[in-house]
Amino acid sequence: MMNYDVIHAEYVEKYRLKLSFADRKSGEVDFLPFIEKGGVFDVLRDVERFKQFTVDPDWNTITWVDGELDIAPETLYFEATGDWPARKPIMKVAETPPKYGSSSSSQ
Repeated sequence: MMNYDVIHAEYVEKYRLKLSFADRKSGEVDFLPFIEKGGVFDVLRDVERFKQFTVDPDWNTITWVDGELDIAPETLYFEATGDWPARKPIMKVAETPPKYGSSSSSQ
């Protein structure tokens, strides 16, 4: 589980949800800007439909329309907390990288 994974969500009002994350931070997200963009989010203009969200345990984010519509948990974390989630480096190099332009290159 990543720090930015959504672990709980509750409806607040209109198009707002309060989200809790794996790192114990929480905050409210206003989804109206997403909905106003239209496209796939048009279906959420109906507030009753918007309220039918779930926290998907496989994707660790909010989903609607039987899991067919979601927003990345990193985006939700930023919207709720104002912080972009820190990520651990994928790989670390165990050796010192060569210095470019040094005379030790062989030709």
